[in-house]
Amino acid sequence: MMDGVSNNIRAILKNGELSISGIKEKLDRIGIQTHRLTLSGYLSAMVDLGYLKFKDIKPAKVYSINEGRANSAYNSIGNSIRNIFPEKNGDICLMTLNYIFNRPIFIREIELCGTDLPQNYRQVNTAKKSEYMDKMAMMGINISETERIIEPSDKKDQDKIMKILRDMCISHYDLKFIEELRDNEQKTLEDL
Repeated sequence: MMDGVSNNIRAILKNGELSISGIKEKLDRIGIQTHRLTLSGYLSAMVDLGYLKFKDIKPAKVYSINEGRANSAYNSIGNSIRNIFPEKNGDICLMTLNYIFNRPIFIREIELCGTDLPQNYRQVNTAKKSEYMDKMAMMGINISETERIIEPSDKKDQDKIMKILRDMCISHYDLKFIEELRDNEQKTLEDL
């Protein structure tokens, strides 16, 4: 999940791209004192998670918001999970991703959703790990060889997954009118 410093970095970069020095200066102005190396680590992690992108303009790197991140499936899934289950949502995220993709999940994918990390899972050893990694790389998501691949230890909460999928569809495709129609359905005598 994004912390305060990361959220402030994103807020600063909404006004345009900046170098590390420019970001540090703006953070200093709002009272967030951080060492340049620490800031560099934050920026690197935010690039790895897909929140930021950078250009190498010698002698500096220039960072900006990764607009494509907002439309990713992981972001949509994460938004719905956090909306319905604001706390301790890592296990629900793992179950949802496992259900949707019908395969074991990399820890990195859960990080991309911006939820907590799961607590109840089992590590999986699969011959398809490198195949999954190649497919992730084609999507622009790099997975380390040492990355764990996991599955939920319990898959019994299907109704939670259905709530998340329903929320994703309604919010992503602006289908709120469907709920209004359902709430205003005509009832027969048997329904009363």
